[in-house]
Amino acid sequence: MSAELSYFLSQGSAEWDRAWKLLRDWCKQRFGKADVIMENPHNGEVWQYMGTYKHQGEYRHEFRHRSVLLAGNDRIVLHFPASGF
Repeated sequence: MSAELSYFLSQGSAEWDRAWKLLRDWCKQRFGKADVIMENPHNGEVWQYMGTYKHQGEYRHEFRHRSVLLAGNDRIVLHFPASGF
């Protein structure tokens, strides 16, 4: 994704909490568990917040996990709509 602007949320802010809730809800729907860490015991990989980006006029939060055990060790990158910008 080519971003126009990028931001990093302050940990503990309302938008930070909202972004992680969106990830938690996605994990629950996709994998049946609301675990936003999902540490892979073989390599220690976990979900990471990569930033908030403005792309084509919309702000999006980006998360990645480089090795999701429940998805066959696949890399997953997710984008969720941001609010409050």
